[in-house]
Amino acid sequence: MDILNKLDRFPRIDLRAIPDDLRLVVDSKIATLSYLSTNVQNEGAELLLDGAGRTFLWVSIVLKHLSDMPFLSLAKLKNIIKSSPTDLEKLYQSIVDRVMRASKASK
Repeated sequence: MDILNKLDRFPRIDLRAIPDDLRLVVDSKIATLSYLSTNVQNEGAELLLDGAGRTFLWVSIVLKHLSDMPFLSLAKLKNIIKSSPTDLEKLYQSIVDRVMRASKASK
């Protein structure tokens, strides 16, 4: 018998966000980057939604990184979003690497 059929009787949680909910979060969070023009905010929101893999965690981590950057240009915003790993393990590693670089630079 198919394992999926057997597992169907158990409760489960889908960790992926509902697209409309994710859009609400992205739109509201990117609007907090008020120094960005509306066009840049809109383009950033679309890039975030494309790269999110429908997870709130990825979006929140990338948005935190964006909010730590003063005065983003459109090119810099695109670069940060597109270069952010979509695999969460790699994304965590990139955060650790940034922290370590900042620590070395401050010494």
